[in-house]
Amino acid sequence: MNKQDMAIVGGLFLVLLGWGFYQQKMAPPRPVPAPISGLAGTNDVMVSGTTALAQASSPAPAPPSADVPAPVSVDPLAAPVAVEPTFAQPEVRTVLTNERARITVSSWGGGVVSAELLSYEASPDGTNGNVFLDFEEGPALAIDGGGGTEFTVVSADGQHLELTAEVGDGVLLSRTLSMGDGYLIEVQDVYTNASGDVRVLPGHALGMGTMDSIKSKAKGRRMAYLGVDTLQVGDEEKVVHWGKKKLPSLFTEKAKAQYGKKVKADKMDARLENDLSAPVVWAAAKNKFFAQILSDDAGASAARLVAGRDLSSSNRLALGSVSAALVYGEKALAAGGSYTRQAEYFVGPKKYSFLKELSHDRAEIMEFGWLKPVCKVLLTTLNLIHSVLPNYGIAIIILTVIVRMLFWPITRKSTESMKRMQELQPEITAIRERLKAKPQKMNQEVMALYKEHKVNPMAGCLPIVVQIPVFIALFTVLRSAVELRYAGFLWIADLSEPEGLLAGSIPFVGSLNILPLFMSATMLWQQHLTPSTGDPQQKKIMMMMPVMMLFFFYSMPSALVLYWTVSQMLSILQLLLQKRKAA
Repeated sequence: MNKQDMAIVGGLFLVLLGWGFYQQKMAPPRPVPAPISGLAGTNDVMVSGTTALAQASSPAPAPPSADVPAPVSVDPLAAPVAVEPTFAQPEVRTVLTNERARITVSSWGGGVVSAELLSYEASPDGTNGNVFLDFEEGPALAIDGGGGTEFTVVSADGQHLELTAEVGDGVLLSRTLSMGDGYLIEVQDVYTNASGDVRVLPGHALGMGTMDSIKSKAKGRRMAYLGVDTLQVGDEEKVVHWGKKKLPSLFTEKAKAQYGKKVKADKMDARLENDLSAPVVWAAAKNKFFAQILSDDAGASAARLVAGRDLSSSNRLALGSVSAALVYGEKALAAGGSYTRQAEYFVGPKKYSFLKELSHDRAEIMEFGWLKPVCKVLLTTLNLIHSVLPNYGIAIIILTVIVRMLFWPITRKSTESMKRMQELQPEITAIRERLKAKPQKMNQEVMALYKEHKVNPMAGCLPIVVQIPVFIALFTVLRSAVELRYAGFLWIADLSEPEGLLAGSIPFVGSLNILPLFMSATMLWQQHLTPSTGDPQQKKIMMMMPVMMLFFFYSMPSALVLYWTVSQMLSILQLLLQKRKAA
């Protein structure tokens, strides 16, 4: 390849490294945040763990009634005020359970105070039990955080729970929670006006508990896992991901509105709430491996985004926790009338095989992006292989072999083309020496020589071009695949993380990661076997590639490094076979 070709190769690697930027640009524009006045209540206390989402039909606003106090406007950016509600009756806790989850519901507020995921261990060695999501300080599904609403258990059978409460002025609330075989809970709230006059159900919110960040040793441009997602009513294909950039930007917007300029971190709010102006179908709060999704087919009036900064991070805008809520406006209830809303609440792992069964594109919380079809195929194939050979390290190796087999003809033709270019190198060198003062004429004669011998100078770049989408898709799949959580392979304890051997004892890098070193060694070997065109500039650039890739891959998840290493080894095998055949 000449200098122009090498520039193209360099550009392709820049595409590989900067794909996150382009994916971000292709994301749909976020809706304009606008505080909704006159909506009282929210999840005032942040909770460790993951939160649940619930949804309900969007009630139409009605004129305030003299019998019902007007809702109090709340500054959505003010610091939360902890309120200890008082209850007349002792708390009753009811457990809903199946083979995958155990959900605990409290009669104080009628919300979910904890969710235990029975198929996921809290630590790699399993000594800390199952993943336990604690919502004690802000129960999921509790109306406005559950402040003071006292429910009575009507019936419970382990998978169904019926509660009832008086919410004031003769209005009764009957809540039914139904748990199926998976991680989905159906929620039905029926408000009945038992009085003889019109009553107005105040605006309120169904909130989620806090989703804390899962600390990860893996580093990378798109390695931010904490976020909130929303889907607007009437915009079925534009899920908005409020994550690495959009939520932190709200902190700076708030600070600028307060002070009229950019301020230091010590003057920024540690916690932020912001209501969206548009009705939504669902909202989700998620971290690297787990999520809660609250969905309402009829739509809620708005969604409330809640975020907390990680005050221990050197990055003043780094997220430490997120939450969300569905917000409902006032609803007028005629004398003897009722209002029913149906919602679905998912609390569980970010596993595509579960999420794809949910309506309204809730699987979009996986953030597969513009390569979604390729991501689906790769993830489905990986899990299919794992179902036969139950080790994800082996499954990744076999998946790599399959991908390489698909690209084998392209790679073979590329190598043969480079070999023919190597044979033409003496003639190309002679042309360059003869016409070095006439670069345009020189390029014309070189291209004529390629055409005469039926050589495509771009053929050497083709394998890189076709593999970039697959590599990006695999990176997207493996970066937060819950299937790889605590999945071991050989000396690797967790394929979702770097190896981290001798942690804290290696200068500069902190720990020893063997796979990236081995990967760089295979790249050097491959370069040695690949036919060279003799271009000195090309040789210099190619010699730098193993060093660059070692730098970029050293702190990547082990699963991704394993894929690239095996791919390199298969390329070496192909080159050796071609040389043997030629001999």
